[in-house]
Amino acid sequence: MKITRIYALGRALAQHGEDPVKVSADIVADPAVAAEILANNDGVPDTPPKQPTRTNTGPTRRETTEQTKGPRRNRAEAAA
Repeated sequence: MKITRIYALGRALAQHGEDPVKVSADIVADPAVAAEILANNDGVPDTPPKQPTRTNTGPTRRETTEQTKGPRRNRAEAAA
């Protein structure tokens, strides 16, 4: 179970005036994880690292009409 879920569960189970961090630490059976919860930034998990932005690696868009449109047909030729 993720620590953020444990924090959310501790906040939900904490009664009025009770410390949700202490409740979160009491939920966990592993003493090492409970110590980490108590020592970690007052119960607020660290923000995740920023994801790198995506760069466009696709081909560039053609902008001239000669490359994007086919040859024009005369209406008389198309009807025949």
